[in-house]
Amino acid sequence: MSEPKSSVRPATRPKPALDAVMADKSGNPLRRALWLDALDRQLRPQLPPALRNRCRLANVDGEHLVFLVESPVWHAKLRLAEAQ
Repeated sequence: MSEPKSSVRPATRPKPALDAVMADKSGNPLRRALWLDALDRQLRPQLPPALRNRCRLANVDGEHLVFLVESPVWHAKLRLAEAQ
C-alpha cells in the first residue's frame, strides 16, 4: 500500500530581500543608484581636496555628470575646476 501524499513542501530558504528586489525588473532604479554610488566613490578622489566633501555625483545624463553641491558658491568652484 502506498503512503498518503503530504501537502507539506520541503523547506526552502527564502531569498534575502535585496536579492529578491534585484532579480525583478523593479530593481532597475536600485541597480542604477548602486552604480551611481560606486561611480561617485571613483570620481570624488579626482576632485580638488576642497570640493571632495562639498559635492556628490547625482546623475549621469548622456555625456554630462550631474553633481549636487551644498551652495551656489561650491557650484561655481566646481565649474572652475572642470578644466582640471
